[in-house]
Amino acid sequence: MSLASLSNLSESHSGAIPGNLGTLEGIQEFFWATEPTKSRLALVVAEVVGPSIPEDWKKALKKLRQRYPILAARISKTPGVRPHFVPSLLGSIPFRVEPYREDLSIDQLMAGELAISFDRGEAALARVVLFHGPERSLIVFVGHHAACDGLTLVNMVQDLISAAAGEPLGTVVPILPTTGELLGLPEPPPYSSFLGKNAATECPVLGFPFPVVSSQQLEADTLAKVILRARQEKTTVHGALVAAFISAGKASFAPWRTEPVACLSPIDLRPLLKLGSAAGVLTTIHPTIAMPSDNPQFWDFARLVSGAMPGSRTIEAARGGTLAVREVVSQEPDPYDPATVDLRGFFNHHLMVSNYGAGEYRTDFGSLKLAALYPSHISGGTPDTQTISAITIAGVLYVTHASRAPIQSFLKDSLTLLIASCD
Repeated sequence: MSLASLSNLSESHSGAIPGNLGTLEGIQEFFWATEPTKSRLALVVAEVVGPSIPEDWKKALKKLRQRYPILAARISKTPGVRPHFVPSLLGSIPFRVEPYREDLSIDQLMAGELAISFDRGEAALARVVLFHGPERSLIVFVGHHAACDGLTLVNMVQDLISAAAGEPLGTVVPILPTTGELLGLPEPPPYSSFLGKNAATECPVLGFPFPVVSSQQLEADTLAKVILRARQEKTTVHGALVAAFISAGKASFAPWRTEPVACLSPIDLRPLLKLGSAAGVLTTIHPTIAMPSDNPQFWDFARLVSGAMPGSRTIEAARGGTLAVREVVSQEPDPYDPATVDLRGFFNHHLMVSNYGAGEYRTDFGSLKLAALYPSHISGGTPDTQTISAITIAGVLYVTHASRAPIQSFLKDSLTLLIASCD
């Protein structure tokens, strides 16, 4: 599907409400409804080497906003009507510049930004912090999860670096129609019940613990061994990652040994829908459930995980997932009242492993070079969810662990188990 046809489809879909740039439904509405109280925002930290000045990045952000209309939008909610994107009241993406220091902690930067919610998305749907140095900079690119999935942020960061290096950006990447429409589903029905005048006006203080983030790298030679062994074992790196994190968690965290452990693996819908590098929230979910009595050998476990995932990479499975989330937001939700959203714990899980894969990620942009890239977000409906984000850049695997109640040494123990299993 071309960008032009996507743009036409989006315009025809959103024309019912004046100023409506696109309606949120399904997982987008769920992310919007839970962001103020259980923030699920996503972010990417990029380390860039090469000469620049802050003005380069400011101009690049302007070009990025022109290419991605979602960055020039905000979220509006009319009583009784589903939330929708409308033009932003801001003239630019919120942008802060700080001096780069050698002692900057990427983990602490990510944790700090994960703690700052986008609230109801009525102001901006993205923000950028630049830690600038003459020859090295860190870019922290944060997005509202109702507007952007992690891969969208990765693509935006690559375009931002490209624009800062003086390269022209490509054609406009339009705001998508709803996932349901892309999947051929009928429009969701109206809300089955309405808030009326009972909507809360202030966000409650929930006292959630401050996020904790840790990150680690698997260098190219180590990752190559993992890839080779996974192929020999007729499985995938993702299957091995899920096996490693569940196994390490069960070994060190007693509750995981006495109850079923639910691990969610996001699946990118772009290849299935032939959407190329479209921007938006284009994911479905594959669940892996590990029972207390399950104790498979490592590579048997990895094969079980990878062997089950193709069943979730189908139009039928994606439709089923979309319909399930529609049911969660079938009643009008109040983002400031958690009791109106997901009462049955639809999105509760112990672990999420998001793997962005190797892709065709650029590292050279003229005088600038992408030296490292760290994606991160916090998932789940309870503080003790463990969220793993991984991406491979130039043969190096960057892995981030984020949680409000982290399992001690979880990332280190899991990757140690993974590496040991390849010997």
